[in-house]
Amino acid sequence: MSEKNFESLYKKLIKSKDYELFQRNKTKKSRPNIFKILGVQKKEDLTHSNFLAWIMNPEEKHNIGSSFLELFLLQFMAEQLHKLNQDKINVFREYTGQSGRIDILIEAKNFVVCLENKIESPESPNQLQNYKKIIEKDFPTKKHFYVFLTPDGRESDNLSDLYYPISYFQIKKIIKEILENKSLLIEVNAKSYLESYIEILDYDVLQQDKNFSLSNKIYRENIEFFEQIFNLPQEDQRKFNFYKENYELMNLIENNSEKQKKEYLGLVIKEMLENENFILRQSNPTYIRFTTKKIEKYIYFNKNRRDWPPKFDSFLFEFVIRPNNNLIRFMSMIGPTDEEYDRRKLNKIIEKMKDSGTRDSVKFTAHHSQAFEFDFEFIFHKSENTLKKDLGSILEIVKQIINDYELHFEKNKKELFDLKNI
Repeated sequence: MSEKNFESLYKKLIKSKDYELFQRNKTKKSRPNIFKILGVQKKEDLTHSNFLAWIMNPEEKHNIGSSFLELFLLQFMAEQLHKLNQDKINVFREYTGQSGRIDILIEAKNFVVCLENKIESPESPNQLQNYKKIIEKDFPTKKHFYVFLTPDGRESDNLSDLYYPISYFQIKKIIKEILENKSLLIEVNAKSYLESYIEILDYDVLQQDKNFSLSNKIYRENIEFFEQIFNLPQEDQRKFNFYKENYELMNLIENNSEKQKKEYLGLVIKEMLENENFILRQSNPTYIRFTTKKIEKYIYFNKNRRDWPPKFDSFLFEFVIRPNNNLIRFMSMIGPTDEEYDRRKLNKIIEKMKDSGTRDSVKFTAHHSQAFEFDFEFIFHKSENTLKKDLGSILEIVKQIINDYELHFEKNKKELFDLKNI
């Protein structure tokens, strides 16, 4: 590699608007954060499970009482909450039974909640089943709820029909609501901790920090420079100086390759969907949800449930991006619905379609699930136009499936309208 070529690529990088914006954003985030000072922002148990157990416990000295706990419970037991006696709540960290230790256990007079927290660590074989055994043995007379907490709200691999999936996005939303509505009541230090916790959720868990998206874009547009940097020997002074001056940027690029691939491909898929006049719903790097104008006519929008904003649809289409498996999966999804809506009837209508392939979990019902192989290895070497060509054959198959849904819903419109107009 010539020195001249290296310098030319380096100047192109540091003069780019995205690089300058990255540096400005980095300066804005310079205020002290207790979790970052201690270096524990990514510790699944030490930080996140302990912090969540603390804010869930009404007896702790944070002055938010049971506000967080009540809003958390409403995510998965809305119908039952008002019937349950919450005068005495016990919150346990690492509740130990014969077959394992539960991350967080919430015990009330009439119910118990088993919460498994997964940020980066994988599920162990039989882990969730063992927790179920503990709950059934130690709390035989109480109503049982099981929660699987992850950054993107994914389902459990092993017990999706039992464990209710919740995302850290929902946790962040609850904390923000408490800070907005109870700001004057919260203990001063506790308020600072809550604000700092939201910051590490954005940056380290949800990857919603603005600089994460910018680092992705900077890498894609300067891939030749970064490949040269990576290939330099460790003792090369140019490599040392660049890493020293751009520690945060290099940390994001090197440690989040899977998330960057998801985001890049997700942006391309969403643009293709919009170009085909599909209607996008709230998505994240793993899940891209959308619908059509024709489908919207027949679908019930939840009034109480708040799972799929902004319209809180009861039914959507979905792409799931899995770089580690080199897969893109498409499916239709019936989501959580208000108690008065009969989602079983919607399921029966869909099951009349050819190859519906119903798959039930505690929260969702999937149909027409189809996995497409996709090579993620060299994704950053491809332009958006090249990626669109690669994705084109997948989208054509998906468009045909969605067209079948539109025709089928039209055929069953009377029953669907009766369901919708409750």
